[in-house]
Amino acid sequence: MSEHMISIIIPVYNGEKSIRKCINQILEYKNDDLEVIVVDDGSTDNTSLIIKNEYVKNNINYFYKNNGGVSDARNFGINHSHGKYILFVDVDDEIYMESMNELISLMEENENIDCLMGSYYSYRGNKIIKKQNYKNDIINIDDFFINMEDNISIIVTPWSKIYRANIIKENHITYDNTLSIGEDTLFNIEYFSNCKSICTVENIVYRYNTGGVASSQTYHDSINLMYKKTYNAYKKLVVNSNFLFNTGFDLMMSAIDHYIFNCKKEYAISKIIETLDLFDEIVQNDLFSNKISFREYESIDNNRIDVYYKLYKRKNTFNYFKRRIAKCIRKYFKI
Repeated sequence: MSEHMISIIIPVYNGEKSIRKCINQILEYKNDDLEVIVVDDGSTDNTSLIIKNEYVKNNINYFYKNNGGVSDARNFGINHSHGKYILFVDVDDEIYMESMNELISLMEENENIDCLMGSYYSYRGNKIIKKQNYKNDIINIDDFFINMEDNISIIVTPWSKIYRANIIKENHITYDNTLSIGEDTLFNIEYFSNCKSICTVENIVYRYNTGGVASSQTYHDSINLMYKKTYNAYKKLVVNSNFLFNTGFDLMMSAIDHYIFNCKKEYAISKIIETLDLFDEIVQNDLFSNKISFREYESIDNNRIDVYYKLYKRKNTFNYFKRRIAKCIRKYFKI
């Protein structure tokens, strides 16, 4: 294996409609120093036939495994990779290899850069819904965490990034198999905590094609677990109490928003109560000691949550519920 090989890991589940486009746009970039690893996470469609019949001859490393989720598939790919650098690509996205190669050259020239992030666009269909444009900058990792509020967009996704394989493997960094959401952020927090510096560049290297909201029970159940694990991971590295409070608050509101619009009422209300109690636990234990529960203080009982739920649902707006809860919290904590 080449010392400078790039390992591109593509997890796929039932990707027959997109796997050809994903692989073809990588193979268009002629580079013998490239290792493409496709991890089939138990597909039940024609994904396997397409890859075996059309791509194995092109030195695509194909692995089929029992379904375990995207985190398990990425971990499998890491364990079977041989490259100096690792890139993650989702099967329905696009990676611009020529731009990526320029980034790898930059990492080769500077051994202190442990992760490099290119700019990217997010699409829904053919419409751009977000442009994440970074500046050309090298950031010391201590400064990165001190200024976490300015760097939050960098840490939440695995794509558009080049990782050093030795940092991942020597520190046993893996994706959390217990989560169906937020596992990318946790992986990056752990990875970045083992870096010296990271680099952002203005080159557009990736197109992220956003899909719909997941609706499985496992996904719903894992949101508050993600909330707690993500907050605890930030807490180990970030000392800014304002950032921790705002992060806890934003995670809470995102969870509530998801439950109201994607779950049945009885289940949604039970999970909202769980989410509010989790936020209560965070602010009492970590940020504001000797405080009674703000739910108790503001009498945010199940009946009031039921009223908020109905108003929120009827108005079809996030702002009403957010303002009501935020008002209670900020009044109580005097912030």
